[in-house]
Amino acid sequence: MQLLIACNLAFRVSGWFGHGIWFALGLYFFPFIFTIVLGFGSSRYVGEYNSFTA
Repeated sequence: MQLLIACNLAFRVSGWFGHGIWFALGLYFFPFIFTIVLGFGSSRYVGEYNSFTA
């Protein structure tokens, strides 16, 4: 169960920053490296996609 939650969180965080599936897989398998990339890289928070307001 914990692995499913971690996988879901990695995919959601990747989407919040405008990255795709490969970045999400990187967040899942190498969280320490990819979290630093999010924090110190050129990534910007673009928000969560809400289908009700679109």
